[in-house]
Amino acid sequence: MQLDDLFPIDELFKVHPLMVACITNSLPMFNSLFIRLNNHPIDSDKIMDDKLLQTALNGSAVTVFAEGKDPKRTIVYHRLPFFSPKTNLLLELKREVIETGKSVRREVEIIKYNKIYYVFLNLEPIKDETGQVVGVAGTAVDITRSKKYQGDLLKSEERSRRLIDSNIIGVVIADTVKIYEANEAFLKIIGYSKDDLKKNKIKWKKITPIEWQESDQKAMEELLKSGINTPIEKEFFRKDGSRVPVLVGAAMIEADPLRWVSFVLDIYDQKLMEKRKDDFVSMSSHELKTPVTILKAYSQILQKLSSPNRTETLGYLNKMNAQITRLTKIINDLLDISKIRVGKLVTVNERFSFDQFAEEIVNNFRLTVNTHTIKIIGKTGKEICADRDRIGQVINNLISNAVKYSPGKEKIQIILESETDNVILKVKDFGLGISKANQEKIFQSFYRVFDEKGASFPGLGIGLFIASEIVRLHHGTLLVDSKKGKGSVFTLTLPINRQ
Repeated sequence: MQLDDLFPIDELFKVHPLMVACITNSLPMFNSLFIRLNNHPIDSDKIMDDKLLQTALNGSAVTVFAEGKDPKRTIVYHRLPFFSPKTNLLLELKREVIETGKSVRREVEIIKYNKIYYVFLNLEPIKDETGQVVGVAGTAVDITRSKKYQGDLLKSEERSRRLIDSNIIGVVIADTVKIYEANEAFLKIIGYSKDDLKKNKIKWKKITPIEWQESDQKAMEELLKSGINTPIEKEFFRKDGSRVPVLVGAAMIEADPLRWVSFVLDIYDQKLMEKRKDDFVSMSSHELKTPVTILKAYSQILQKLSSPNRTETLGYLNKMNAQITRLTKIINDLLDISKIRVGKLVTVNERFSFDQFAEEIVNNFRLTVNTHTIKIIGKTGKEICADRDRIGQVINNLISNAVKYSPGKEKIQIILESETDNVILKVKDFGLGISKANQEKIFQSFYRVFDEKGASFPGLGIGLFIASEIVRLHHGTLLVDSKKGKGSVFTLTLPINRQ
């Protein structure tokens, strides 16, 4: 049914010209609703009779209100069937628009397709030349989706608030200067109070020791780039001046102005246990080193004193000496870990030919390893300035691992290359390979790789950790490229002139 059939345009103009503009405007962003009283002047006692009301919707408003109607047609209702029982629009019109002559802006519920939808109404009274209210014109905007978003946001905020109030972990909302909100768990970690927070006494720079500010800056750059940052270990100053170790991660809330939420975990107890473990390892290693050294000396003396004809005895002595050598290496590795933990691993520079040095190490392996052929490919033609013994420790570890993790394979390649400022040594095997997940872990202390049957290989899992720390002290890199079942390539890059 067209609007003209029920409301002749000429007649509408007689009532009020705005009425026509409001009804016939079909712009997508302007949804028009028109409610006219059949009889006027208005009888306030009869206003609640919905027979006295007619409602006209233009094309855009049809899509908001009218269920299953053609949005190209203007619909006229003699009733208001689309409002839910919770919404008494007639009463609102009587009290707030028709009787008072004032506009109404209201969020209302409607029923469409047997579901509740939300609409924002902006209703304006229409008056004749005498100032008498003769109708109501307005706009209607479907806000169902935004209401849903608001509901989801409220639920999310409620969940976040429960997390903050639970005090399981420290939670902070802050920017680069100010901490806006913090829960009790965080305040307990740093020894401040809610009153200190309200008085703006807690600032990032104030609670962050200067040696950790570079780590903070890198974390901030990652946060700006990706919206989150990888959790980092650092320390905070407590209010009493003491330090507390923490694990901190963050996620961006707003980009402009920048604001983020940080999650802070107190790791004091964990660090204390690590220190006790390191102290035990260091003490035990030192206590073991002296008797093992003496035992090795006695075994060597016995080897020299034994008759060459006593082949069985010599065999036992050789095996004993090999096990003592292995035990000595384990003790030395544990001592190195203790030094690394406290930052006391010392290196001494000397200049030497890298090619000759690599060949010496490989020749020593050729004397003791009969399961693999170890081949050197290429040359660097360079001398480097580095700690000869420590770099030898790294290369020995890489070749030993190549032998260990390629059972049944016959060759290992040592590839030498050079760049303008660096020498490069690659150790390539064709053995078990390392999964992508394990590649990120093999440089951690005490991490051990397992074969496809779940069996581990001999060793404590500290060799690559020590090697990576030695390389780091030389300002070099140690990388791995591997495919499961295809073998591995470890690439050692060292600067020619170590600073």
